[in-house]
Amino acid sequence: MDTFPIEYSRVVEAFELLQDWDARYHFITELGEKLPLYSDDERVELYLVPECMST
Repeated sequence: MDTFPIEYSRVVEAFELLQDWDARYHFITELGEKLPLYSDDERVELYLVPECMST
């Protein structure tokens, strides 16, 4: 993955408008679902987040 396909400043602006943590969590997870999948070469132990729900 060479570039982040979502404009950072827009993410910050939208995040600041959300008042509660449930809405913020939902917003972040929706952004994550829009990201391209990692290639098999990028799916290595080094990048795994321990105890992450998606691993």
